[in-house]
Amino acid sequence: MMHNSSRENNKPSKAFERPKSHKSKPIVNKNKISLLDDKLVDSSWKNFILFINNNYSKFIPHNYDKRQEQKENTSIQEQCILLLITDHYTNWKQLIYKLNLSEPEVQKIANNLCRYLSRNYTEEPALFLENWQKRMTDFVHLFELALSQNKQPDLVKLEQLVDIIDYFNRSGERTFWFLSQLPKYLDNNIEIFFNSSSAYQEILKFGASEFLGKFGYELQKEFHLTRTAIKDRAAQNLVQELGETESNLKSEIERLELKNEELKNQIEAIKTESFTNAVFQLAQSLQGEQQPVLDQLFHLYKRLDILLENNENLSPQETLTCFINLEALFKAFKSINITLFPDNINQIFEVTGQDLDEHKYNYISGSQFTNKEEKKTVKCIAPGWCVNSAIVTPAKVEEVKEFN
Repeated sequence: MMHNSSRENNKPSKAFERPKSHKSKPIVNKNKISLLDDKLVDSSWKNFILFINNNYSKFIPHNYDKRQEQKENTSIQEQCILLLITDHYTNWKQLIYKLNLSEPEVQKIANNLCRYLSRNYTEEPALFLENWQKRMTDFVHLFELALSQNKQPDLVKLEQLVDIIDYFNRSGERTFWFLSQLPKYLDNNIEIFFNSSSAYQEILKFGASEFLGKFGYELQKEFHLTRTAIKDRAAQNLVQELGETESNLKSEIERLELKNEELKNQIEAIKTESFTNAVFQLAQSLQGEQQPVLDQLFHLYKRLDILLENNENLSPQETLTCFINLEALFKAFKSINITLFPDNINQIFEVTGQDLDEHKYNYISGSQFTNKEEKKTVKCIAPGWCVNSAIVTPAKVEEVKEFN
């Protein structure tokens, strides 16, 4: 079981310590002076830093209590990110375990960050880092192209830039990751300006807050990188081009219609993902109590089943009523895809070492597995719970040494 002696253990590493700003000087004034430096004046990133200076207040909490709470959350989030980029983990649970956290609320902060970064654990840490290294490199290149003096930028590349922004947009956790890592992919001189920007540091101080989720959208609006703006630019280019034929205009309309259909599909996908995340969080909350609720409900269900069969203690009518109510509750859980597994907990079945690595089962008793392919015959001691294919808690099993 994880443990933590005090909040002080959750303080960020020195790798995350930020330069202290002079409180007597307004944030904007300090950064205006730094933006006059010759090393930055001709850079595309000057406008990016100006955007942060002028809009940082939109991305941080305004309420004092919320600020204090978010600062505490940030220390946990920073520790997660530091472990992610400095150590090698095969899965996110190992990373969270390394934090050595005991308080449920603190664990929840780390769990939420890892879950949103990995898009509900669809990317393991190594793959996540590999994918984001490419995204960050591409973003730096494409953003510089977008802010160049070229009057007719490549619209395909602008679409690619928007795709990258959309990948972290609406998520405070992914946006926090993006902003904390961005300076590392820039020229050393530009990185210094980022890290010395009080507005930039103010945003990072409050971590993955709910306000940070709108950073990507505001960024798109500021630099005309919304899909509507890109479509408008495409239309303007078409009007300006000489000799444009009617067939070309029809083709563009068809392209826009296809893009509109894709956006509708994306909206449906977002709705589905949001629902799954909500249900998963519900199941995780029920199981995160000191006495896991789902487990207790199941044990009560089995106990009432026995009472009903033996006609003990409760009257038959009372027992039947309780049994029916609990059965209805389990049906309700099943309707939102919260189910227990395996389906028949009394059956004898086989598991592999790979099943244990994927945390489908908690192997509590039996001979040790020697490799991932090895199979063992087991019986279920306590069922596991899942939402669709996402495991909430693994099923507990033990080896059956003699089975005919």
